[in-house]
Amino acid sequence: MVAPSLLGGDHNSGQTNVPVGLSEVVAIAAGRSHTVALKSDGLVGPNGATAKAQVVNDFVVGMNAIGGGGHGYTLPPLVVIKGGGGSNAAATAIISEGRVTGFKVTNPGIDYTSEPKVLIASPPFSRELAIEVSRVNVNMRLVLGRKYQLQGSNDLKIWNVSAPLFVTESENVTQEFVVAESGRYFRVVELL
Repeated sequence: MVAPSLLGGDHNSGQTNVPVGLSEVVAIAAGRSHTVALKSDGLVGPNGATAKAQVVNDFVVGMNAIGGGGHGYTLPPLVVIKGGGGSNAAATAIISEGRVTGFKVTNPGIDYTSEPKVLIASPPFSRELAIEVSRVNVNMRLVLGRKYQLQGSNDLKIWNVSAPLFVTESENVTQEFVVAESGRYFRVVELL
């Protein structure tokens, strides 16, 4: 165990412990209620499990964990079975020492004509949200009757023309742009 004072946090959830079942760990980081480990092979844990379903006579009769069953699980993860032409198959995961080691089929479903996809929830991790804007409205308040040029940039160093020269017919001007074409940053230049 790494001393909590080295990583911060209060260790209420065991977040300063290296996740169970890992070897060759070169660094760990602790969050409010989770731990992530960096292995010498560059993989980061926790890591989700994967599985393949076994279909016999149109029913899901079992599943096999593949790729080591993931690591970092503290509770059995949600298992979702979808596709394969059938419906209603359900299973629960069995975990041991932080890994998914097996499954219990609780409903074999019906009418599976091919192998369905098995989705297994990841071990606890910090939520993330990433926003990528594809279009942007540029709102400008400009002097009526003057000539302007709008320029765009991706790095605030190189500026390119984003729109043709225009003479303002209103003090409030809005123009819409595709960010990939015009850039993320804008400036307006008054021309004489």
